[in-house]
Amino acid sequence: MIQKKIKYRQYFTFLILFVAYSIQAQIGTPSNPTYGNVQSTASSDYYSQLIGLSGTELRNALKNIVVNSTTKGQNYGDVWLMLREADENPANTNQVWQIYIESGIDKSEQNTGGSTGWNREHIFPQTRGGFADGTSTSSDGKDVYFSTSSSQITHAHGDAHHLRASFVGENSNRGNLDFGNVSGPRTKNSYFYEPPLSAKGDVARALFYMEIRYDALSLAAGDQDGQIIGDLTALLQWDKLDAPDDFEMRRNNVVYDWQNNRNPFIDNPNLVDYIWGDKQGLAWPGSTSSGIKLTSIDAFPVVQYGTVSESKTYLVEGTELDETLNIDAPEHFEISLNDIDFVKHLEL
Repeated sequence: MIQKKIKYRQYFTFLILFVAYSIQAQIGTPSNPTYGNVQSTASSDYYSQLIGLSGTELRNALKNIVVNSTTKGQNYGDVWLMLREADENPANTNQVWQIYIESGIDKSEQNTGGSTGWNREHIFPQTRGGFADGTSTSSDGKDVYFSTSSSQITHAHGDAHHLRASFVGENSNRGNLDFGNVSGPRTKNSYFYEPPLSAKGDVARALFYMEIRYDALSLAAGDQDGQIIGDLTALLQWDKLDAPDDFEMRRNNVVYDWQNNRNPFIDNPNLVDYIWGDKQGLAWPGSTSSGIKLTSIDAFPVVQYGTVSESKTYLVEGTELDETLNIDAPEHFEISLNDIDFVKHLEL
């Protein structure tokens, strides 16, 4: 725990509003990711009921958070609108980010037929999942929705938590293959499709969500068929290799605004270990962070001219720190620390 006290005097006026815009500009693309600039828009107690649960109880309680009476089902036609917002390219807001080829494309190049442009990729193939054409292809907007449940598999047709903007040709190249590691320079073989590193974690967490969200769907190791998709072993590896970034968290927030549910494995990456990994059967302790990634702390009020002596205290907490934590201040500012308890390293 760090408490940071900053004293300032004879400093010019500035506003915190500027900080919000500067943070927004720092969001990176999936291939050049940033972390810690985008926070969840859910309430702080959104997952609190999961703490202390394990095994089947944990899984069932998680399902009740992911899908319940307040969850909003949306049409497949609305997915175009959702992806224009959720998959917007941080480097060019006129574009969407194409998941498998790691590049932007103008939003206007929405595919309606043929082999060019971008379309809507189902991470869990719709024909295998049993939800092809499960919802309307018309768009009626965010405020028109239908009730849904875990047993209604057809509603996965328009569930944006596993739908991504994708280049048409690469969407076809992936087809209905399982996801898995492929030897050599190719992106696929007869059984598996392997996306680039920037998409591996995204794919894994989308499929983790789908197993929890829909009763009929599940994950398993190896090559699978139908409503079981593989390779779970590879997906667990990919989840660690490509951790949730600002792009993915922002996306989670956008879909939450449309569907009123979230992908919990973006918000709480450590949940994966307690559902499928080496901590199955253990009680979930709550969300933890493997490190702190802060580019700045800027939250000062307007400062008046003249000699002013004021202070502001900040509390920074983290667990299992694995990077250097740098704390500095500009001219006329002083920093004092107390209650320091570091696992790793601090630089001033």
